[in-house]
Amino acid sequence: MIYVFHINTDDNENGWFPPSNSSGKIYVNARGWTSYPQDSKPTYDQAEHFLRFLDKYVSHAVGNHYFLQWSKSNRSKTFLDKVTASDIAYTILVYENTKEVWEEEVQIKARYKNDEERHNATHHKKPKYHVGRGKHLKRFGNGWTDNG
Repeated sequence: MIYVFHINTDDNENGWFPPSNSSGKIYVNARGWTSYPQDSKPTYDQAEHFLRFLDKYVSHAVGNHYFLQWSKSNRSKTFLDKVTASDIAYTILVYENTKEVWEEEVQIKARYKNDEERHNATHHKKPKYHVGRGKHLKRFGNGWTDNG
């Protein structure tokens, strides 16, 4: 199953994006949180961006409707009990892969007011790790780019 996310326009207007390093990878230091001694957990300030990412993006990967159904039978548990490391890793991959494409789409929507102009606008950005939407894959091809 393939999930499509879009940069949350509220976050875009607020200027919030997950912090990234120079190569565009996000949360490269989050793994270090598990190596802290048991009595020393990350503070809210240290984890705030990651929690916002979970709320805005990972929740869509899990599926808000699916989570609501699960939470009815697990009333004492939270979203953090449901989300897996695989959900987070997948969401990070999707985000890093298409962030530049989403940003370009936001710019096009702001620049052109009617649907025909938006449709005819030239798109320059391509996904990092996988071929773009609607591409015909070679026989037995998987669609991954050299970076993927």
